[in-house]
Amino acid sequence: MHRKSLYLVMTLSSVALFLLAAVGSVCSYSAEKDSKGQPSLPGEVCRVPPQKGWSPQEKWVWERVCVGEDADFKEWPNSNVLRPEFLKTILLREPYRSALTYKGARIVGASFVEPVDLSDAALTQGLCLLGCTFLKDVTLARLKTSQFVSLAGSKFRGTLSMYGMKVSGDLFMGPGAEFAEVDLRAAKIDGDVDMSESTFAGELNMNGMKVGGYLFMRGGAEFAEVDLHSAKIDVGVDMSKSKFGGKLDMNGMKVGGYLFMRDGAWFAEVELRDAEIKGGVDMFNSKFFGNLSMNSMKIGSNLNMNDGAEFANRVSINSSRIEWDLSISGAAFNSLDLAGTHVGGELRLGRDEYGRETQWVMGDSKLTLRNTEVGALQDLKGSWPPNLELDGFKYNRLIGTSENETSNMAYRPFNWLTQWLGKQKTYSPQSYEQLADVLKKMGFPDNANEILIASKKREQKRAWDRRQWRNWFGLAVYGFFFGYGYRTFWSLVGVFVAAGWLIALYTFQGKLKGPLWCFIYSLDLLLPIIQLDKRNYDTHLGGWAERYFYAHKVFGYGLATCVFSLIKQ
Repeated sequence: MHRKSLYLVMTLSSVALFLLAAVGSVCSYSAEKDSKGQPSLPGEVCRVPPQKGWSPQEKWVWERVCVGEDADFKEWPNSNVLRPEFLKTILLREPYRSALTYKGARIVGASFVEPVDLSDAALTQGLCLLGCTFLKDVTLARLKTSQFVSLAGSKFRGTLSMYGMKVSGDLFMGPGAEFAEVDLRAAKIDGDVDMSESTFAGELNMNGMKVGGYLFMRGGAEFAEVDLHSAKIDVGVDMSKSKFGGKLDMNGMKVGGYLFMRDGAWFAEVELRDAEIKGGVDMFNSKFFGNLSMNSMKIGSNLNMNDGAEFANRVSINSSRIEWDLSISGAAFNSLDLAGTHVGGELRLGRDEYGRETQWVMGDSKLTLRNTEVGALQDLKGSWPPNLELDGFKYNRLIGTSENETSNMAYRPFNWLTQWLGKQKTYSPQSYEQLADVLKKMGFPDNANEILIASKKREQKRAWDRRQWRNWFGLAVYGFFFGYGYRTFWSLVGVFVAAGWLIALYTFQGKLKGPLWCFIYSLDLLLPIIQLDKRNYDTHLGGWAERYFYAHKVFGYGLATCVFSLIKQ
């Protein structure tokens, strides 16, 4: 009996505890539900009253944003100063956070005189602070929102930190905004980032930033130092018409589309080393006042540095790869270094239809094409600087807008071509051989041979300058008698002179009078009109040598006939 009573008591206690827990859970849920606000319906007043400790302007702001309207201080006659704590409360705390409509809190023209810290905040609506003034630092580091962030028209007098911020929508920092120092390192913006028509007086650090859309820095925006090192922009970057007064670091940046730096934009020092641009790069009609480094770049389309672009200092594009064309027509350069760069399409230094020659602003300007490879070369006569480096320069064809010497190098006389090759101060046989090979393939064999002869003449001059007398003499003889192997006429003359010299050496008269006399004798009998020494014609060698020199004289008359025919033509 005792056991049954004990069992009954325990059972009743368990039921009671269960009922108590159930009631508590219901009460807790009811309390939690009551603690959250609910957005007002259109036409309703705000369902969540303002806090008693708020200032009049803060209460007014809440009454506006709670019903989905802008809190524009143009409509409020008194103070526009808001406390950071008020902003935190309506964005992050219940019941205010849940009471906001889908428009979020849109505040226009407010002033914040204390530091604002929303670091690590998780917003359910967008953050929209338009035309506001922040006198102290603002921290939005690691802030997360599934919507957008808009700071258009606002003024930030202190540092704005958005380090590691994650925004599922767009980030608007323009138009008309003013910033001091801005930190956007490691930020992730799934939409666009728009900084158009704004001013950045301090450093703008976007190192490692990821943008799912466009990065707009256009429309007359002004920047000091900008760091885009290792940033990843999925769609494109537009810097058109803007001014960059400090260093622009885009080393290692990756862009899924085009990079626009055009339409009158101004740049100081620019670095694009190891950058990868899957579209093209446009720099036309812009000004670059400092050094421009684009070494080891990859460009998936055209690189346009043409049509009024000005580069006041050194431009370096070493070991880069440009899949399509590189155009510098109508641009002005101090010096341009393209060493080791591959251009899949055309290298353009002029366009005949527009008369746009490439300009070189210094008397010692230089274009370096060492180990550069291009598909085709297009130029105008006046497009080349005073100094060239052509060693290892390779091109498959010479092209132009028409078949004339003005716009197509292949149609120019060989003396112009040799002057062009002579712009390289140090002799490089490869540059001559490259041009000759292309001219032969294009149907200009005579000019090709003249180019190769000019190469040998320059080699001969180099031997003289270096006092390599044996080499110089060998080249001199080879050129005089054989045309360096490229002139058939002189090669035949050289063969007959050499043959006559050797035959005369083995005769009695030759052995008696020596090698020099044999050489003069062979040459004299080959020249039917000019007589070097009349006694040579009275000298008879006898035997088979005598019979050979009859043929020797006949060949001389044949050569003379050919010469007179050419002169007559």
